[in-house]
Amino acid sequence: LVHEPDLLVRDEPVSGIDPGGITELREIVRELQASGSGVVIADHALDEMERICTKICFIQRGIIQAIESRDQVQLQFGNLEEAYHFYNLRNN
Repeated sequence: LVHEPDLLVRDEPVSGIDPGGITELREIVRELQASGSGVVIADHALDEMERICTKICFIQRGIIQAIESRDQVQLQFGNLEEAYHFYNLRNN
């Protein structure tokens, strides 16, 4: 982060982090977004992703099922967990 990356990719960044660290991570992501950097996060912590992300990509078996804005997902499904179940069940 010292080098102000154009793109930051993180895999399950909230795993094993205490609540204070998660709050700090949220702020870092928001600051990067505000500065124009892209942030890609892969995670199963749907409630946390709902708080951090502005766009959501659902991937199943390596295939992108949908890319939606967080607001669109919330409007259509209510929350990420419901959207996850929709895309997971649709393709089983």
